[in-house]
Amino acid sequence: MTPEHIARVQASWQQVEGIADQAAALFYQRLFTQAPELEPLFKGNMEEQGKKLMSMIGVAVKGLDRLDTIVPAVQKLGERHGLRR
Repeated sequence: MTPEHIARVQASWQQVEGIADQAAALFYQRLFTQAPELEPLFKGNMEEQGKKLMSMIGVAVKGLDRLDTIVPAVQKLGERHGLRR
């Protein structure tokens, strides 16, 4: 990504942060509509899950210009969710 692309993504994310709870709810609503078989994988409080999702995306977006700091965290998240490289 170019510095301009990074700046655009980060500016767009600032707009999402203001409606993070709604954005998370919309994300999961669409996910479960398109892939209903995934819904049973999500146990517990979905509001908390949404906050975690938005937080992790925020960390990733804010760190786009420092990939060496965010890639290990994203990889660990994937491993915790059963994803492998």
